[in-house]
Amino acid sequence: AAPGIVEGLVSTAACPDAPARCQATCGLRRLAEHAACRPRIVAAGGLEALADSGLQPAVEEQREAAGCLSNLALDDGSKAPMARHRVLRTTIELCKSGDAETARHATGAIANLAEDREAHARLVSEAGVHFVIQLMWSKHLPVYREATRAMANLAASRAVHKTFLAENGMRALIRVAKIGDSDKPLAYCAALALRNVLVNAETHASCVENAGIAPMLALCRAEQLPTKIHAATALRDLCADPAYKLRLQESGAGTLAAELMASSSVPLRALGATCVRYLCIKPL
Repeated sequence: AAPGIVEGLVSTAACPDAPARCQATCGLRRLAEHAACRPRIVAAGGLEALADSGLQPAVEEQREAAGCLSNLALDDGSKAPMARHRVLRTTIELCKSGDAETARHATGAIANLAEDREAHARLVSEAGVHFVIQLMWSKHLPVYREATRAMANLAASRAVHKTFLAENGMRALIRVAKIGDSDKPLAYCAALALRNVLVNAETHASCVENAGIAPMLALCRAEQLPTKIHAATALRDLCADPAYKLRLQESGAGTLAAELMASSSVPLRALGATCVRYLCIKPL
């Protein structure tokens, strides 16, 4: 963008005139599609303008603000400033929008921010995990796909697991996992989320009690290799828990492990062998 463009848009996005403000926010969203412009928008005070424009009553303005925030959150250098800024609260408010496009973009912004683990504590303190889990129950696929991606990123922090369990996050996760490979990006995110939560033995009971074994096995048979690896890693960690060996064997985990060991993928073969090893160990 030419000198003065970003600054002019940021200034206009903060003005009291609603039509001018909306057009400027739209302009910022389009500029934020370009990686080089994202840090410039943040440096020019764009977060302050977006924190207010995202709370305006017009759905169009909310939608443009949410889209801009999603784009800005792609920039690694902007994630921490966004997480610390009051714009995070605006982003979470936009996640609650009844407009599916606004909710999708806002949830996408949360998912992008959650790629930075330093943002996790702030997202927990602002009830971001709560709303991400609620959005996993959305009737709109693009919304719960982004919510599942956000949860997969957040679950990389063990500190999030307590909130995840308290908010019945496992039920929501199993719900999206049951959709399976019909939506490949969703399947990948669900498998990654399972992998990130089941590394913690304290989550195992919730997974089993919420009928999570069958959808996990299905994800191990997904078409895309990365999805299979994430799901098989989650299965390996569950197999390591002596409390669920019999349940896993009855659910077909042994057969699935044999399939993994027959794969052309060395990581899958190793995971399958490890599952068998754990399932064969006699409880003390």
